[in-house]
Amino acid sequence: ACFNDFEAAVFPDLPVLRRSAEAFADLGAVKTLLCGSGSAVAGFFPEGQGGLDALIAAWQGPPATIRVTRFLAVPPSVQSL
Repeated sequence: ACFNDFEAAVFPDLPVLRRSAEAFADLGAVKTLLCGSGSAVAGFFPEGQGGLDALIAAWQGPPATIRVTRFLAVPPSVQSL
């Protein structure tokens, strides 16, 4: 499981980050995650389901920079390392 222990401390003090994570989840993210000590929130969307388009169309939060990253499949030969 992927988690960040800082969420419990940061989200109450910076509700905009909590609301961002909730918005990602509402728009179809399969996982949301506070990055580092709270400089960003990531939303992980299934490919091909329009998650990014939905996020951009529905975003009501503060001005934001949205970065798109694709995850690469790990070849079986590397998975065993």
